[in-house]
Amino acid sequence: MSGERPAFETNLPPERVREVVNALRRIYDPEIPINIYDLGLVRQVVLDGKALRVVMTLTALGCPLAGIIVEEVERALRSAVPEAEEVEVVIDLSRPWDPTQMTEEGRTLFRLMYGYDIAEQYAAARRGDAPA
Repeated sequence: MSGERPAFETNLPPERVREVVNALRRIYDPEIPINIYDLGLVRQVVLDGKALRVVMTLTALGCPLAGIIVEEVERALRSAVPEAEEVEVVIDLSRPWDPTQMTEEGRTLFRLMYGYDIAEQYAAARRGDAPA
């Protein structure tokens, strides 16, 4: 994450964003073995006074491990943003996750694991193109 914009909306300073990204990269989705940052699950990390609010989504609706993921994010970000006395993680399913929300690093990891670019296949399917 050297110099590029984070994959989520934030008001944190760049050095704190790096710490947040590093913390989020240690939390893995239970279904797809890629971290939640590079999957594009985290949409917003905003500090308002002493309260840190995180808005994220899940790869699957009704994920039975959603509560565990929320706890992991809370714990990780308490360490990454020590000035936050309160960390609130909100699961927002109003805009479902899809593979096009992955970072380039996430797409590369997926391609290395599974042999194809899931975001390209998803985009082609949405256009109605036949798989390559």
